[in-house]
Amino acid sequence: MNSTSEANINSISRPKPSAPRSLQHLTILSFNVRKNWETTSIILDKCAGYVDIIMFQEPGWKGVRRQPSTKNKEGDVACGPPLHNSWRPFTEAFNNRDEDRAARRVLTYINRRLDVFKPQLRSDIIKHRDASLVTLHLPQPRRGIPHEFNILNVYNDGETHAAVHELRRISETLPRISLCAGDFNIQDRTWDEGAVNQIRPSSPFMRLQELFTDLEIQYVYPVNRGIPTRIPDDENSRASVIDLVAASAALINQEGFHYKIKVDDRERWGSDHRPLQIEVPISGSEPEMRCKRKIEAWSEEEDDYVAQICRDLSRMIENVSESAEELETIMGRVSTAFERAWEAYSEERKPSRHRKKWWNEDCKKAYQEMGENGGPRNKEMRNKMRKTLRIARRQYFDKQIHNMASDRKRPWDLMPWTRERKMPAVEAILDSEGNSCNTEEKLFETLHNTYNAADNREVDVSSMYREIEEFEEREWVKFSVQEFHDALKNCAKNTAPGPDHVSWRLWKRFATDDTVCQFVTKIANACFDTGYWPQHFKQSISVIIPKPGKPSYNKAKSFRPIVLLNTMGKLIEKMIARRLQFESIEAGVIHPCQTGGILQRSVEDAAVALTHHVHTAWAKKKVTSVLAFDVAQFFPSLNHNVLSKIFKHFGFSASVVTFFSDYLVGRKTQYSIDNITSPLFDSNVGVGQGSALSPILSALYIAPCFHLLDKWVKDEKDRIHFPLISFLSFVDDGLLVATGDCRMDTHDTLKEAYAQMTSIFKDFGLVMEHTKTELFNFADSARNKNSPNPSINLGVAPFTRESPCVPKDVWRYLGIMFDRNLTFRDHVKFYSTKSVSAVRCMKSLGNSNRGLTPKQKRLLYISCIQPIATFGLRCWYKLGTRAFKTNIKMLRLTHNQGARWITGAFRTSPMGAMTAVAGLMPLHLQLKKLFERSVIRINTLHPHHPVLSLLERRQAKGSLLHPNALERKSKTIRKVIKSPLDSVIDNPSSEIFDPLSEHIKPGHRLVDRHPDKVKFVLMPKNRKDRKKYHNNLNLAPVREPTALHLFTAGVKHKFDPSVPISHRTHSHIALVTAFKGRAVTSKTRAAGRHVKEAGM
Repeated sequence: MNSTSEANINSISRPKPSAPRSLQHLTILSFNVRKNWETTSIILDKCAGYVDIIMFQEPGWKGVRRQPSTKNKEGDVACGPPLHNSWRPFTEAFNNRDEDRAARRVLTYINRRLDVFKPQLRSDIIKHRDASLVTLHLPQPRRGIPHEFNILNVYNDGETHAAVHELRRISETLPRISLCAGDFNIQDRTWDEGAVNQIRPSSPFMRLQELFTDLEIQYVYPVNRGIPTRIPDDENSRASVIDLVAASAALINQEGFHYKIKVDDRERWGSDHRPLQIEVPISGSEPEMRCKRKIEAWSEEEDDYVAQICRDLSRMIENVSESAEELETIMGRVSTAFERAWEAYSEERKPSRHRKKWWNEDCKKAYQEMGENGGPRNKEMRNKMRKTLRIARRQYFDKQIHNMASDRKRPWDLMPWTRERKMPAVEAILDSEGNSCNTEEKLFETLHNTYNAADNREVDVSSMYREIEEFEEREWVKFSVQEFHDALKNCAKNTAPGPDHVSWRLWKRFATDDTVCQFVTKIANACFDTGYWPQHFKQSISVIIPKPGKPSYNKAKSFRPIVLLNTMGKLIEKMIARRLQFESIEAGVIHPCQTGGILQRSVEDAAVALTHHVHTAWAKKKVTSVLAFDVAQFFPSLNHNVLSKIFKHFGFSASVVTFFSDYLVGRKTQYSIDNITSPLFDSNVGVGQGSALSPILSALYIAPCFHLLDKWVKDEKDRIHFPLISFLSFVDDGLLVATGDCRMDTHDTLKEAYAQMTSIFKDFGLVMEHTKTELFNFADSARNKNSPNPSINLGVAPFTRESPCVPKDVWRYLGIMFDRNLTFRDHVKFYSTKSVSAVRCMKSLGNSNRGLTPKQKRLLYISCIQPIATFGLRCWYKLGTRAFKTNIKMLRLTHNQGARWITGAFRTSPMGAMTAVAGLMPLHLQLKKLFERSVIRINTLHPHHPVLSLLERRQAKGSLLHPNALERKSKTIRKVIKSPLDSVIDNPSSEIFDPLSEHIKPGHRLVDRHPDKVKFVLMPKNRKDRKKYHNNLNLAPVREPTALHLFTAGVKHKFDPSVPISHRTHSHIALVTAFKGRAVTSKTRAAGRHVKEAGM
């Protein structure tokens, strides 16, 4: 279908197209909608099936909804244009929280069908609210049509003519314009025969003519010439022609190019302008459409697909051998099996118009009735239409809420509805020289060069061999089937599949076949036996996604590559990662300062350690300064050869070293951005974000750097100034902590340590990103608010003598807001405001009449809001410290707001009763419970944890104590220090827990060594099946007399409070061991909270 007939153009009710439209011709609509949001939304919806590009002038732009805020407790208003599934709005990145920002007066929407033409917003050429330039890249244009088809959308203010002035100013830098359309607000008899006669043309007309001449375009007359484009509201005013279309001579001469003014007033939707519909022939041949294939979840096709894969893998299990060539052959057969099954059972999903899903028959009837009674200009019909749309939306979204919260029992899946309203990144990406990436080859080359900048970078790890003693080689045992199940158990079901199209949900279905589990385990063991990682696992897709909060998206650094791997290989990587985590911590490979990507080490651990160091310095009458640094492009910069040397030097088994020597080489990836996929590129450096191994591999890579820094700090010969008191790291975000008698001492120490750290990183092929380096000076004491806050000269650009690094008054590190006096007022205010605004935004999910039930609201509040409000609690929760009561008071607003939302109570309702009805603990008890849990967690930490080194020796589990440790500190001194770790000393635990015990080490557990002799029989989730389950348990000792049966249970019992029994608890746990039908041992133990005698 190359063009649209007059009947279809002017018809109000258009049938859904039965086949995809041709892309040899484009239908473009230019329309001034008079800033009307509803008109903009309806036009987007109604034109999705037959229009390719819509050029709006004065588009609808308003505050859409509230979104969580860190500054406004009511939530920030998310401003912006309407969004539609079929369209991509082409506007540069903007702060949608800024209500005072001037709205754009032009906005171009491009149908997602045109993604094949790789549209780009040319914000590198023009950034103006009254003009926008969009480029389409045509693979096979018609003769005379350029490969770069540039479309200019213009709104020219009738008073200032700012758009024409701006376009004339930059006319020399503008590319060749193919089509220009918009509202020019200029009257002249050239296009408007009714315009007032003038002796000579007006100056605005002359400037516009000069602009058209500079751009080599000319005015185009419509086929229905003489029809006015603007119809004023005042019937006594003259209708005029001010909406114009101009095009290049090559386009005008194309057969089939024309435009017409839509004369049906119902098409105006209340605007005072008529839409212009332009037909543009562009391609000489139909471009290839990229159709996605899909298998519907839980369909018969999926059942057949799963059965086919299980049969194929089961037949291959006997062919797995310890030869690299045969392993590659087997994986080639596995790849073929997945591809063949996918082609057999998947179906092509052709692009559709993605209508609003809430649109129903009532909306259609109201729409037709309004069209028959004067259209949107009829106020009564327009109000009726709005009411119908509102009811349809409510019914649809109520059904969606019920489906997620009640049927699927996952109310937290609704939280994205309340989060920040994001716009797609559509700006043209620039290369290193500032030129737009106009071709696919240039775009992918720019991306590849950005994410592989460390390729061929010089490295020198001789210092590692010289300064760090080589570790003894450790044993590596074979994987077990139980490790396969452990790795698969925690995989999310809704993650994106890799190149093999297999999701984790499908793998959990595959895993119900024991032969498949054994096959994957044998493949994993064969990889280490042969020291070979099959090529099938080395190919990946790097999906390029925008980083949040960037002011512009015209640079590749504003995007992040996320690697999608074949899921079987990713599953094996998860098994390997768990082993490496355990072994690296147990052997002391990971430095105690590392807290990111490591088992049992979190952001709060680093924040608590830093807070402890500052408080200890204050007790010693000293000052503390810190310097935060960041590594540029850390994950893509990891050198594969260096990583192999690290494995060997730190004592990993020869099979591990051999495996990773092959795992890291010969890798290839495809870049995917805006539904465009590149050819394969060599990936010679880096570990992909998205791989299960990337956290532990990056931690192992950077570990020697901190071991070397530790050696340098402790070496008195190389050190000039006072030593660093500590240094911390969270992945690539490092922190140097210096304590001294004055700021000069701390700054000299930081400057020297920073230079040393930069040198160490350079030897390992890493580059310090100096522009992100931050200085923070803590106050001289907890109460001194006016202590000096000097800058620092680091001796490297941009922080030199002329422009030193200026410290901040409030510093954000790893999400924790530090103030100079460590009151954490700013931190608690930040997160309490964020949580309060999030609760208020959640009102759209349910109120007292509709939406979520109170039980579901309570679950959502506890799981999604409380963690936000209490983040960083361990740093400031200590009685007697400054601002303690103030912080709790700020959090109480969140708690009260949550209780009010759960119950639907009035604002004047008593908070105590409302909190009790909502099923929430009083806030002070909730905070106490969370803090006490964090204290208990300390007892479960592994040795060499950064927090354990700050405690007493009896609690450090053999960790090397820090000079600032609380060892041998009396209670009086600890009262002066006011460390957040005091509670651990005051509440010692009698229980001993070793997280690195040989009995729970992966590969060494009983269930790993004897998988055929250990069987877990867990209680079914369905209550209907539990009776049968308990009957089978009762008969199990009789049916299997030679087996040892262990029964565990937890009992929550009722009791008579009138009978006084000391040490009564709410529940008990029990263990019974049965052999040959008789109980051998039985133990019970009190569990849960004690019941106070006063409450009996």
